Amino acid sequence: MCIRDSLDAALLLCDEFNQLGLVHASLADTRLVTTPTLLSVLVRTDQLSAADARAILDEVSDARSWDANSYVQRARSLLEAS
Repeated sequence: MCIRDSLDAALLLCDEFNQLGLVHASLADTRLVTTPTLLSVLVRTDQLSAADARAILDEVSDARSWDANSYVQRARSLLEAS
């Protein structure tokens, strides 16, 4: 993937769910981290409140039209349980 090759990044933060399989398949030595996963980690490590994470996820979901995405719905339900 050209971004990874030019930056030699260990992680790739990804909010593309329509082509997630293609993005993941393009990565060799780079770990794929989705926006919902990043928000969950920030909550678990007390760097962000669950309420703030839900608000961010809602805002990004609206902008990216993620409301019907089951992965995002699952992340939202986990954040609501926090």
